[in-house]
Formats: sequence, C-alpha cells, structure tokens
Amino acid sequence: MTAGPGGTTRVVGCGRWFRRDDQVGLLVVRALQEMSALPAGMAMTEAPGSELTDLFDVRDPLILVDAAASDTRRPPGSWQVIDYLESPERLRSRDAGDTHTLSVDSALELARALGVTPPRVLIYAIAVADVGQGNELTPAVAEAVPRVAAAIAARLTAEEAVIGGGGAHA
Repeated sequence: MTAGPGGTTRVVGCGRWFRRDDQVGLLVVRALQEMSALPAGMAMTEAPGSELTDLFDVRDPLILVDAAASDTRRPPGSWQVIDYLESPERLRSRDAGDTHTLSVDSALELARALGVTPPRVLIYAIAVADVGQGNELTPAVAEAVPRVAAAIAARLTAEEAVIGGGGAHA
C-alpha cells in the first residue's frame, strides 16, 4: 500500500523454518506473496533481532507476523493484532520468557532508541502449540495461516483504496 512520499507498507514474516509452528509468520507471508495483486513489500526473516531493522524503511508502515505463546486465553491458532507504537508493553508481555519474541522486541526497541521506528508498527501475533523440530504445523495453527493472510490482505487493500481514492468518503 502506498504510504505517502515514503513508500509502501512492509510485511515481514518472522520465524524459523523446520520448527513446526514457529514458521507460521513465514508461511503467512508466503501466502500473501501468492496474492500477486497486493501492493505491499514482503520479506521473511529467521533472525528478527539482527535483521529486522534492515528489512524496513523508517518512512514506511510495518506489519510483522510472528508466533506467540499460547495459554488459556489464547489457544493455538488464535491471533491478535498489537499496535506496537500505542502499547509496546503488549509485545513484551505476550511472550515473556520466549527468546524469539525478545528478539523482535529488542529490534523494535533499538529502532525506537535510534529514532528510526516506522510511522506504524502492527504485529500479528499467532498463538502456537509446538515449536519443536519438524515441517508440519499443528492443525489449529495451519488453519490460522489463510485467515491471518486474508486479514492482512484485507487491511492492505482497504488502506490502499482510501489512499488511492484521496481519503475516506462517507
């Protein structure tokens, strides 16, 4: 989606290939890439802590897709959208003790400290069940992939229509 003079919303999938549900962010971005009409730039990273700031432009909105720990309130396959700029503590608290999430949080905190935080950062956090070795997602997480991809695609398409149409009209 065009984001003004700066460019396009960047969608970055985070995760680890061959780590079962942890690869969900990567698979959502792969599903989005197959929707060729989408205007967003896409990227994937297995090392968000060290690569994330290289994958976005300070002028462009950013959407991250990542695995999150499940619990009694967030069963595997459920997902939530976290607006990082409005409540960065939600990212820290969503997976306390998960080193993968700390890497995403650390990269965003570094960007904030350096003054290079994008104008908008949304994190699609998908609750997972199993991050052990393997290629297969658990059934609930596999079912979430197309739903999350569709939600992101709808957001990008709606925002593109507003920007392309000169603003929202009643």
